[in-house]
Amino acid sequence: MKLFTFDYRHGNTITATAWGARRINDWISIGSRLLFSHEGHITGSPPDLNPKMSPSHRPDFRGGTRLDIAISSNLLVPTGNPLAGQRLAVEFIRPIYQNLTGTQLKTTWRFTLGWQYAFHL
Repeated sequence: MKLFTFDYRHGNTITATAWGARRINDWISIGSRLLFSHEGHITGSPPDLNPKMSPSHRPDFRGGTRLDIAISSNLLVPTGNPLAGQRLAVEFIRPIYQNLTGTQLKTTWRFTLGWQYAFHL
């Protein structure tokens, strides 16, 4: 049985990141980074998606280019503490350039909060 692919493919994607951080003391560091991404539009589509019904059905209305800047901080519990090995990471990302194809929603900001625990076996 042949699967129906309709020659559906995501566009080529290019991403790059430049990152740097500075340790303030034994338990805190701050960092920043630039994030670049470019994504080509989708090619092909199922015949039952009518592009006249919704702009989201248009495969050529996908993709675009963006450049984001981020600031971050890591809080690490130092050794000798009962909570040693635990890390709290926060990052705030804001776009400085967006050129999206078609009717897509732009990003105003993103916030990431993460908790990690490292242990030794």
